[in-house]
Amino acid sequence: MSNKNFVLKIIGAVLMFIVFTASNGFAQDEQAQLLVRQQFEKEARPFWKTISSLASTYNPKFNEAASITASAAAYEKMRVDLESLDAICQKYPNLTNRSDADEASIGDNPADWCKMAGERDTLLESLKGRVAGRRGNQNSTRWINKINEAMRQPNGRVKDELQTLLYDRPAWEQKEMGAFKKRYGVSGTPPEFVPLFKKAEEFKVQIARDAQNRSWSQPPYSDAALEAMVKRSYVEQFPGIKVYKIGMTFTAWKSMDDTSLIDIGSDYKLYKTTFGAYRYKLGLALVKLPNQPLCQIRDFQVQQNKAGADYSAAKVSLPIGYSGIFVKCP
Repeated sequence: MSNKNFVLKIIGAVLMFIVFTASNGFAQDEQAQLLVRQQFEKEARPFWKTISSLASTYNPKFNEAASITASAAAYEKMRVDLESLDAICQKYPNLTNRSDADEASIGDNPADWCKMAGERDTLLESLKGRVAGRRGNQNSTRWINKINEAMRQPNGRVKDELQTLLYDRPAWEQKEMGAFKKRYGVSGTPPEFVPLFKKAEEFKVQIARDAQNRSWSQPPYSDAALEAMVKRSYVEQFPGIKVYKIGMTFTAWKSMDDTSLIDIGSDYKLYKTTFGAYRYKLGLALVKLPNQPLCQIRDFQVQQNKAGADYSAAKVSLPIGYSGIFVKCP
């Protein structure tokens, strides 16, 4: 045998010994880790829901996505869980993930649990941002859909919730976004709402254009006492409002019956009908709300309820602050 072949055989034998020794050592290490992981997982099991809820925020490769109740209390619960988990992790400084772990499952990767616990502050802030962004997109889309629906209305009627968004943004944000910002821990204008505000400006342009093609037509009838009552109601609801014109659309009271369910059984339903339960009149008003550039036509209803042989005093029964049709001011 040549010296060269002899040397090659010796090298091969050494390599096989190294591979065998390393493999045997790896198997021993993995066996030791198996016991460590079993003990760790037993202690850490109470925090599985928090870990699974945060897994994809920690690393997008993890596919767990438990239901998250986005609230200050829920976030605090997760923070406390991670603090407790971090204390457990200190007992297992050499903890590793399974050698055959499913990389997409946080449950197979206990060492990552400890990394998450150690990075809890950053992780929770990231989660808050993700949840706020998702909910912000949902809210923004819901309001954009409302605007799109209003833009398709052939009569141009605009509900007051949209009027507030269009012409009194601070009031709208205080009412609609105040709770959102507090709940999700955001400040300023969340970027998810920018498309909504852009759509609102587009709607304002359409309103201004279409209003030039509409004008007020005086209703044919008048009732001074009822009209005065309606004007007072407008002033109470919209301080600073200007009422330019007002009138009634018909002169006589219209009577209405009322039917209500009073009993129900397995094979019957019993109703009670009160004939002439109330009567009403309808009217229109041309008004201009403060801080708005256009006038609008609003409809109203006054009602009297049956009281014995007579009727009660009239009151405004249809919400006068519900919607309006924008027109040119006189």
